[in-house]
Amino acid sequence: MSKGIVTAGHPQTAAAAAQILSAGGNAFDAAIAALFSVCVTEPALASLGGGGFLMASPSSDKPILFDFFVQTPRQRKSIEDVKTEKFICDFGDAQQEFIIGSGTCAVPG
Repeated sequence: MSKGIVTAGHPQTAAAAAQILSAGGNAFDAAIAALFSVCVTEPALASLGGGGFLMASPSSDKPILFDFFVQTPRQRKSIEDVKTEKFICDFGDAQQEFIIGSGTCAVPG
């Protein structure tokens, strides 16, 4: 690819995506490289089992929305039975609080 731009929360993630573009990959290839990289560089924020959305716009076709959001358990537990805890992620210049634990889990699908 002759032109492209990459932005990411970690320099190594951006570098992985940029390397794919420099080697002739397309934006989709670079996004997948960034995904694998971010699972290592920022594991508190991303994982291969996470859910989300991806809008892809092929040059010869209409845009496609990939929906890989998550399914939560169908049987609800009482709030007392849901285990969570606070986790502070230190980004250097800033900190962000996350809630983690079994009460925050879901299944891709």
